[in-house]
Amino acid sequence: MSDGQAYYDGLIGQGYTPEQATQYTQQYYAGFEPAVAQVAPVADFQFEQTHVAEVSQEHGVNPTQLVDTARHFDANADGILQQSELETTAMQMTSTVAPTAPAPMDAPPGMAAPPGMAAPMMAGAPAMGMPAPMGGMMPAPAAAASGGGPLGFVAVACIVLTLVFSVMGLFMDSWLVESDDEMGDMSMGLTSMTIDCDELNETSKEGCATFGYLLLQEDMETAEELDKIPTRNSGSIDDFCSNTETFATAFIEGFGGTIDDDDKEKFQTCYDTASAGSTGGYILWGATIAALAGVVLIAFNIFGIGALPVDTQKFGFIAGVAAGALAGIAVLIWYLMLPSEGDMSAGMNVWLTITGAVSGIAAGVLTKLKGNPSA
Repeated sequence: MSDGQAYYDGLIGQGYTPEQATQYTQQYYAGFEPAVAQVAPVADFQFEQTHVAEVSQEHGVNPTQLVDTARHFDANADGILQQSELETTAMQMTSTVAPTAPAPMDAPPGMAAPPGMAAPMMAGAPAMGMPAPMGGMMPAPAAAASGGGPLGFVAVACIVLTLVFSVMGLFMDSWLVESDDEMGDMSMGLTSMTIDCDELNETSKEGCATFGYLLLQEDMETAEELDKIPTRNSGSIDDFCSNTETFATAFIEGFGGTIDDDDKEKFQTCYDTASAGSTGGYILWGATIAALAGVVLIAFNIFGIGALPVDTQKFGFIAGVAAGALAGIAVLIWYLMLPSEGDMSAGMNVWLTITGAVSGIAAGVLTKLKGNPSA
C-alpha cells in the first residue's frame, strides 16, 4: 500500500467522506488518486424511501446525494440504510463546524515525511494552505448531549408521571368511593378497600368500626377481640364479600328467614366488583412494567446516554405508547366489568390513571419526534 493510500485510509477511518479525504491527501501527495473504494453501489442497499424523504426535507439535503453518501456510513454493514444512519449522514453533510485538521500518517523508519510536513501538525490547528473540507464531516459521536430540547424533557416528565400514577392505581384505595351516615366513608381500590368511621358521631362510630373490622378480616369468625376496635380498617375486597355473605346469611337464617334471589344478587355484585378490580390490576401491572422500561429508555435517549445496546428512540417510543395504552385499557376493562347495580362513584385513582395513560402515549410520541436518533 502506498503512503498516500495509507494516509487516505486513515482519514476515511476518522469519518471523512471519500471526496474530503481525497482533497486532503492531494495536499501532500500531488496527483494522488484513491484506489476504488470497496463500497457496494446504491442499488445493493435497502432503505425506506419515506425515511429518505423525511430526513432530506428536515435537513435540506438532496435525497439522491443523501443516499449515495449514506453508503459510507452503514455502521453495522448490514446493507440496510436505517433512519438513524440517514440522520447521522444528513447532520454531518449540513454541519458547518470545521473538523480538527487531520495529522499525516506516521512515516515508516527511513522514509521521508510527506512534502511540506516535516514537523507534526499541532492537534486542532488547520493545515497550512489547506481549506477545511466542505461539510466539516466528522465521525458521529457515541452519544449526543441531549435530544429534543424542552420537549425532550417533557417526554421524560410524562413517562415518569405514567409510572407514578400506575403505581398509585395499583396500591391506593380510591377507585370507587361512597359516604354513608351510618357506615362511614368506604373506598375501594382494585383489590383492596378501606372503611373509615372517623367522621361519624359517637353513636354510629362504634357500630361502623365493629362491622368494618369484622368484615375486612381474612376470616371473620377468627377475628381477635380487641379492647378498642380501630375506626379505620382495611382489607381485601374478596374477604369483604365473603364475610358479608357469611354475616348476612347467619343473620337472616337466625331469624328464621331464607336467602332469596335478591340477596344472592347482592352478594354476586360484590364478587363481580372484586373480579373487575383483579382484572384491571393485572393489566395495570403490565402498564407499570412498560412505564418503568420507558423511563429508562426515554431518559437514556433524551440525555444522550449511549450505554444501552438498543435503539433507545425506537424502543422508548414503543414503551411509552405501550404503557399509556395498557393503563387506558386497564381503566376501560375495569369499568366495563363493574356491575351496574353499584352505588359508588369514581374516585381519584380513576382520573389519575387516565391522565397517566395520556402522558405515556405523549411521552412515546415526543421521543419519536424529538428524541435523539444517535443515542
